[in-house]
Amino acid sequence: MYEIIDWIRGFRQTSNEMYLEKILNQLEVFILKTAKKVDSLYREDIIQELRIGTVDIIQKIKLYTNQVDYFYFTQTNLKKLRNAQFSFDSIQTIFPVPYFSSFIHEVGIDLLKKAFFSKNDYSILNNLFIKFNAQNQFISILQKRYSSIIAGFYRKNGNYLALEMKILNRKDENGKERLEEIEAPIIYPTYALDQYGFSEEEITFLNLFIDKHRVLTQKEVAEKINVTQQYVSKKLNQIKKKYQCKL
Repeated sequence: MYEIIDWIRGFRQTSNEMYLEKILNQLEVFILKTAKKVDSLYREDIIQELRIGTVDIIQKIKLYTNQVDYFYFTQTNLKKLRNAQFSFDSIQTIFPVPYFSSFIHEVGIDLLKKAFFSKNDYSILNNLFIKFNAQNQFISILQKRYSSIIAGFYRKNGNYLALEMKILNRKDENGKERLEEIEAPIIYPTYALDQYGFSEEEITFLNLFIDKHRVLTQKEVAEKINVTQQYVSKKLNQIKKKYQCKL
């Protein structure tokens, strides 16, 4: 599930470029979409910069090793979770570990249940949780680096692009402005949220509303994560209230 972290560790331990190739292939769509923020004339150069930036982060990043301690897995806590039907709120209360409830929504409740009865299953859960945190950290840093690369491109080429924009604004023989033919840049919702200071847990929650190209209703999200619609509504309103002055 979190292969990128295994590949990063494999590359750093062995310097085998096979791991590097796997990571870059996995991130290729992300790189190409980011490159679309600049005109196609400059895209190949930006793609290369993004790949170089990715390799630099892979070599330098100090990966998180956040864990969930075994002492939470008591029969008393299991009983509390059962009584609460393993709701989002109950998991968050019993496991006051950052992002743990988001992790469980991603991997499923069954693994959490097994961890209460088997130390081996706890170890599996804990190792996945470490990778979950490390991968989220890696992607977050990657987004910031990509943003920096795009911003650097525009800073470096600002004067030239301004002149080019004037040329593109000229109309062709059919009366159509050339600027209209350029594809609009893609803005990533997760990156935009990160810029406003949303926490990873809040971003994870908001991403639950996205299903391919459709926005889910509160009821659909509630069914998706096995909580009440009232909880989803309350959580959404809390986020709106917290950030409405920034948006």
